[in-house]
Amino acid sequence: MFTQFFLSSGIQHITVSGVFSLVCNQQENETAQIIKEVNSNMSVTLSHEVGLLGILERENAAILNESLKPLAHRTVRAFHNALNLLGLKCPLYLTQNDGTIIR
Repeated sequence: MFTQFFLSSGIQHITVSGVFSLVCNQQENETAQIIKEVNSNMSVTLSHEVGLLGILERENAAILNESLKPLAHRTVRAFHNALNLLGLKCPLYLTQNDGTIIR
């Protein structure tokens, strides 16, 4: 019953936040696995992957991360399209807020 509601709800983005997930992230990982089994196209952010020590900070970071994913995907696609339009055959590098490079 829940699975059918879940599939028909139109929900595309989910965050999972466990109180003690920084100590043991097993429940968050298992929850994400179940979500992916129900709908493999679902986008999931786990709080232990993006947040700091406090539950409130991790919840907020996970929600913001998941909320910004569609914009991030569109932005990266636009950068790739711009490189193609200019005829540039080079990799696109972006930086994270800590200064490290992601490709």
